[in-house]
Amino acid sequence: MELPVSNSGAMLADWVYDNDSFRRDLPQHGIVPDILSRKGQSAPQRIDWRRYRDRNGIERMFNHRR
Repeated sequence: MELPVSNSGAMLADWVYDNDSFRRDLPQHGIVPDILSRKGQSAPQRIDWRRYRDRNGIERMFNHRR
């Protein structure tokens, strides 16, 4: 399976990684944070919903149990 990668230097993650210090450290390593904000966040971050949806689908595929 071949997936197109538009920004290989991006950190795609769920809301559990939404931490200000974590977000601040990523760009220092050349990584663009694309992390879903926690509910009730005073300043929610913008994310690429298409990439988030794709990431979520892949995560569900690997976590699928029969």
